[in-house]
Amino acid sequence: MGRPKKEIIPVKKCLHCGKELGDKNFYKSNGSIYTGNNNFLPVCKECMKILCEQYRIKYTNQFSVLGTEPKEHEMEKLAVKRVCMAFDIYYSDSLFEAALKQIEKFPNLDFLSAYMRIVNLKQNRKKSYDNTVLEEDLSQELIKSAVVSKVKEKFDDGGLYQDIYDLCLQLMQALRKNCNFDIKKNDYGTND
Repeated sequence: MGRPKKEIIPVKKCLHCGKELGDKNFYKSNGSIYTGNNNFLPVCKECMKILCEQYRIKYTNQFSVLGTEPKEHEMEKLAVKRVCMAFDIYYSDSLFEAALKQIEKFPNLDFLSAYMRIVNLKQNRKKSYDNTVLEEDLSQELIKSAVVSKVKEKFDDGGLYQDIYDLCLQLMQALRKNCNFDIKKNDYGTND
């Protein structure tokens, strides 16, 4: 009778900190570029949090230089989206909003961890950042199509210039609402 065999715990090396850690310390990804790594990201969870925080600080500094006030959790959203882009992880604003709800329930949870819990659910398993790009492109095409049809519609009418001005105001409002684009009151003489 020989010695009982010890269970071998798979170890991966984080490409950021260089530590060798078990699988539970790495997030999984649906990006096809990680299939050779059993779909684990090559950077550990702690380093991913650090990277996300670095992006949050970077975006906060950029906004302060511009003199604009970001919406609540806007910097965290941008940081999570940037990490998703860097590691081929699917990103969606609706998933980020769901992550915010998770953080309300579990205040010790950070933004990236909450997001990664949700993005790795069954309904998102086949998605990568490519899906994010496709969805955003489709959204932009739909907006562009709506604007073009409104402009064509207005060209057929008589009050062209006032209509174009009104349409531009509506477009700016839509940009503010949907694209987190903020235009100061005095820039275009509006009080909206």
